[in-house]
Parts: sequence; structure tokens; C-alpha cells
Amino acid sequence: MQYSEIITADSLNATDVLMVPHKTTLTGVNVQNGEEAVSFVMLYDAAAVGDVTVGTTIPDWVVTVPASSVATDTLPSDGVVFELGIVAASLTTVLGNTGASQHVRITVA
Repeated sequence: MQYSEIITADSLNATDVLMVPHKTTLTGVNVQNGEEAVSFVMLYDAAAVGDVTVGTTIPDWVVTVPASSVATDTLPSDGVVFELGIVAASLTTVLGNTGASQHVRITVA
């Protein structure tokens, strides 16, 4: 039997956060966008926050969240493998480094 773990990051923004420090499979993402504009959650395959430069490092998975809403991302049925771990950040644009306050919950197995 495979067990899942739920990990949360309240008020995620442009400061990257280490959510999982080891190899894992991302099986779910739920985001509550507190901004009045579309925002983006960036997920990086990295083992430490020092491995990511927000705005420069290309994310491995991006979740687009409509303004002032809750979004659940559709992932492949077998999830997405992150070989090193998961570092996350929340931004106002895909290629920028301006933070967007969002509450993020990921499920990993």
C-alpha cells in the first residue's frame, strides 16, 4: 500500500520554500489564490532552496491559478516524479520574480 502525505505552505510568495527534501512523486496540487490577478505556483525539482533562483531557474511544473480563486491542478494519473525534492515559489508572472501570496497544498507519495 502506498501512503500519501499532504504538505502545506501558507502565504507562499517569491521566496522559495523547500517542501520535500528528497525524491518524491507529486500526486496533487491545490492552491488558494489571494491575489486579484492570475498567479502562478512554480515547482522545482531541487533538494535545497539554494538550488533555485526564482525568476531565473526554469520550473519543472507550473500551476496557473485564476484571480481570487481556488485551483486544483490536473496531474498525470501516476503523478510527476521529482528526483531531488520539491522547492516551490509563487509569482505574478511565469518569467518574473514578483511574489503572489497563495496558500499551497501538495500531495506526495
